[in-house]
Amino acid sequence: MSEVLFEADERTMDNLMRGPHVIVRTAASRFAKKEAAFNKEGFEKYGDLIDQYECDGFSIEVQDVAEGRLQEYFAPSLDGIKNKDAIGKIGVSGSGAFAKDFDLDRFKRFGSVKAITTQDVPFGDALPDLFPQLEAWLNLDWKANKIKALNGKWPNLANLSLQGFSGSLSIFEGAPIKRLFLIASTIKDVEDILCFKEVEVLQISSCKIAGDVSVFSKLKKLRSLRIYGRLGKPKE
Repeated sequence: MSEVLFEADERTMDNLMRGPHVIVRTAASRFAKKEAAFNKEGFEKYGDLIDQYECDGFSIEVQDVAEGRLQEYFAPSLDGIKNKDAIGKIGVSGSGAFAKDFDLDRFKRFGSVKAITTQDVPFGDALPDLFPQLEAWLNLDWKANKIKALNGKWPNLANLSLQGFSGSLSIFEGAPIKRLFLIASTIKDVEDILCFKEVEVLQISSCKIAGDVSVFSKLKKLRSLRIYGRLGKPKE
């Protein structure tokens, strides 16, 4: 059970999208023992708490899209985090877009990051280069954050969770995936999953998959298989 170390919520009941919010707590993740979670305004005001509480993980929830339109651009001030090498986990969730003049290479200064969470704030094709030591990727919106191919990058990627994925999983071939979660995704050939020879845990939720899932018996290291919801078939 996590312990809350600090919390501040300056949002109003009239507009929960505005006003700083932050919560710092202990975490059970092996990638971070203390995490600070901010909304965008909370990060701007309370970002120094990452160093103050010796956090090794932080996340920012961005909500810059209203009525389907981008309202603002996101340009986080990452320079204020002094002990960047201590950070093992980063999350950027919610909806929005980085400012056009924001240099994504600033994330390269967090050289120890092993786990990331992404959603509808696009990093583009830069992700594998920004976080070369990655071991775990939770991608909550494949359309916003997709990659074309690993091409030998992310050689330590063992935990992969994809929501809204569509395409061929062969783009991850070569990664030592041990835990694979697919949510609301479309897999046109179930045998794509067989490229993950090291997979031990496979979870499929509300997906459309073509083929016979009995082929999972070929995954010799698989020890846990969970399928939630009825599997649909992809449209031809």
